Amino acid sequence: MPRLSRLLAAFLLCLLPLAAGAAERFVPGIADLPLMDGLAVPDADADAAVAFDAPGGRVVDVAAAGKVKWADVVRFYSDTLAQLGWVQIGRTDEVMVFEREDEKLTLERAKVAAGETTVRFNLGPR
Repeated sequence: MPRLSRLLAAFLLCLLPLAAGAAERFVPGIADLPLMDGLAVPDADADAAVAFDAPGGRVVDVAAAGKVKWADVVRFYSDTLAQLGWVQIGRTDEVMVFEREDEKLTLERAKVAAGETTVRFNLGPR
């Protein structure tokens, strides 16, 4: 029986790096906004992200990019944000707008170059 316990412990230790890699990522400055798989915020951009608390609420402006299609971004955030209590109040071909409580979140397709889509996340008071 002790050998089985050691084997199980070794197996679980092997799985630990996989579980850590699967951890959910969030948009920098917006701890409750998941970052879609395929999007990344370059380290330099994460440091340059505008994020501060204003008298009317928090303000965040950050961009993420990746080899994703805008249609997939729209689908992911439409589904995900609805589950997090955000209500979509507007949408065009390039912009999605959501509200939750006293905050407004805008996702904008900033550019598409070399198969890479850049999405700008802007959070502020309503």
